[in-house]
Amino acid sequence: MLDVGWREKIRLPELSKRMIKAKMDTGAKSSALHVSDLSINLEDGQKIAYFTIWVGRKSKLTPIKLRVPVLTTMRIKSSNGSVEERPTIRTNLQINGRTWPIDITLTDRSKMKYRMLIGRDAMADNLRVCPSKSYLLG
Repeated sequence: MLDVGWREKIRLPELSKRMIKAKMDTGAKSSALHVSDLSINLEDGQKIAYFTIWVGRKSKLTPIKLRVPVLTTMRIKSSNGSVEERPTIRTNLQINGRTWPIDITLTDRSKMKYRMLIGRDAMADNLRVCPSKSYLLG
């Protein structure tokens, strides 16, 4: 079990080599990643998500265009009570040299402070959150 702060720098190595600041959210069941230009196409019977993620510092964000198979679609109820259908992908999460697969919903988080939200499902059996600490891992 890895102790982490309520926010940490993480990697999604199959999507980008760059670090992403993420909020550890024990109140959220699922994880969410900010994407733009999201579209879903059916290719050979498989749903494929096309989207752009933005990595780097806020002053110098770099777009990365991606194509990833959709695992499923989830109905997510946000903190403000609205319900949204979101495509979900499976990819690896890497924190402090440890890597494991997680499911991530894709959504527009442009109005949120953190582009990545790590929910309870992704934390289970891997992370313990210290809510009074930030960036415990450096």
